[in-house]
Amino acid sequence: PPPPPPPPPLFFFKQMTAYDIMPSLVGSEMCIRDRSGTIQTTPPDFISNLEAGISGKRIAWSLDFGCRPIHPDVKSNTENAVKIFEDLGAKVESFDFTFNLDDLEEPIMKVLGFASRYAGGGEDILKKDPDAFMPHVFNTYLRGKEVRADDYVRALAKLYEYRAYVESIFEEYDFISAPTMAIPANKINERAFFENGKVIFKEWNDEIKFHSNDHDFSTWNYVYHAMTSLFNWSGNPAATLPAGFSKDGLPTGLQIIGKKENEVGVLQASRAYEIANPWHCLLYTSPSTRD
Repeated sequence: PPPPPPPPPLFFFKQMTAYDIMPSLVGSEMCIRDRSGTIQTTPPDFISNLEAGISGKRIAWSLDFGCRPIHPDVKSNTENAVKIFEDLGAKVESFDFTFNLDDLEEPIMKVLGFASRYAGGGEDILKKDPDAFMPHVFNTYLRGKEVRADDYVRALAKLYEYRAYVESIFEEYDFISAPTMAIPANKINERAFFENGKVIFKEWNDEIKFHSNDHDFSTWNYVYHAMTSLFNWSGNPAATLPAGFSKDGLPTGLQIIGKKENEVGVLQASRAYEIANPWHCLLYTSPSTRD
């Protein structure tokens, strides 16, 4: 039989662009971190050992972190996608995420997050015409202004408690894996929300988006960041990997999260997955056009 085709080229443009800019991003203050939580060492060479693989690594797999409602198509796609790591020699184990994530949204997003935005120029922004901003942006600065010092200190304590919990997971595992989002990408005229333990999609037009809503950064984006912001908060590197399409032809994703400062490991796992599942060669076809 003819030899198998070679793996997708390493120098696939978008992938390599990401690798090339990594040294400039490492340690940047792109999420809620203090200086002690950022990388203090010289960034490593991200490319030279990129294809080391993932054999022998232990992966803690969580579908929902114990509390997130997950769309059925995301569930089936990501459960299949994470098995690729097993095929590559990793040991994937179901992991019970015991930290109550519902306890984090208020202190981290609505206290630390809002206060940080207000501190970064909110006083000047609130002097401007509210109509110049999308409502959820202006509302966030308003609510950040009202954060009290004692609430801020308690929120920091909760953040450090959560970071310690995540670090304890990496004492046993090399990686964590979970869906990137609880939902497939939504349609352009919809927006997703969690309500009563379910994901629902609401009509979303320019009138609601730009003029008539009472959202802030937390409620506006909650479904979209519910699975990923957890690791911005903890300061861990992560990558998202394509995990197939929903029944409506919309993409779903699987994320892989590494120990702090282990960007190289995350990239190695991502590269191994990409070779086994060359996503950039895939195109969605509707059921009516398939053979």
